[in-house]
Amino acid sequence: MRRLGLVLALAATGGSLRGPSHGAPDRADVCQASKLQDAARHAGTLLSRNSAAAAQGTSVDAACESLEERRLSNSFAKAEGQGDCATRGDAAAVQSAIRGVIDPLSHSLRPDPGGTGSECSASKLSAAGQYLSHMLELYAKQRTSRNDTRLVQNHSNTRLKLRGAFLEAETGACQTTGDFDAVLARLDNLIGDLVEELWPLSASGVSFDRPAGWHLNPFPLAAGGDVELNNFSNAYLHGIVPPGGAVIFVTTDDRRTPSLRVLAEGDARQEGATIDSTLDILVGGESALQVIKHAPFDTTVGYKMIDIYVVHRAVRYKLGVQCWSNDPVDHVKAYDTFWRSVRFAERP
Repeated sequence: MRRLGLVLALAATGGSLRGPSHGAPDRADVCQASKLQDAARHAGTLLSRNSAAAAQGTSVDAACESLEERRLSNSFAKAEGQGDCATRGDAAAVQSAIRGVIDPLSHSLRPDPGGTGSECSASKLSAAGQYLSHMLELYAKQRTSRNDTRLVQNHSNTRLKLRGAFLEAETGACQTTGDFDAVLARLDNLIGDLVEELWPLSASGVSFDRPAGWHLNPFPLAAGGDVELNNFSNAYLHGIVPPGGAVIFVTTDDRRTPSLRVLAEGDARQEGATIDSTLDILVGGESALQVIKHAPFDTTVGYKMIDIYVVHRAVRYKLGVQCWSNDPVDHVKAYDTFWRSVRFAERP
């Protein structure tokens, strides 16, 4: 399976990444970008305080954490008071999501908080905070001034910087080692959850209940409005979905289309896939076509694909899942949870 995050982004942009946009952002863009920036500052500050505590061998001051939460609530309220926001009253949800990741992350990087300080733990926590805040700020910029090239370049550079900081930290005495991948997964899952909440997801034209253990890959949404969920924290292996991994996606197209069956058959030919079955169903109250198919990957393994085609208000939606054919995990259950909960929203 190819890397869907990039594939969807390219599809959304007509085959190429978009450079700087020059149109004036609307008030909802400005509000949501402001909230993403506020979330970036909040998360970065909390990890910075945890870093300082790790260096000094002390605990984080609970009063300082409470102050930061009040600041976030106030900044969200200010943003909502100044513009036509796409989301409202979500400060508590954002705070909970951030604390739900930062607290266990800090504990995992500093399992022995007593005694002397740990420069290694402090460096890792500081680097994690910089990564988290920088990435959220990057999506905030993308919300008001779309520039896919900037998004790709900064994402890659910021990840490399985080990896380098962890490697450098582990040249000294550390309470933990070899935890870069696990930390990156937690941070990327949080970024996806916050972008899903604050972009928000409904900007793509749909909303749904995200299956447990799955998270949004925010790049396709920010690069064109399409949606990708995966269960592996965006940890592609050289552009390939890892063993045990699966991807759920939503793409949209407002061009005139032939019948859904003709479209499905054309997609299957283009993918080199064989259609196993089709079924007429309802999605979000609209008539839809479900197509189950399979395709070879190499001589030893293939992949299973399920696509649902549905049209709502002249916009065609494709709701799909891809997973390895030899995967013992039944990803179809998660996919069923997803598509049965789909609700169509008015696109901006």
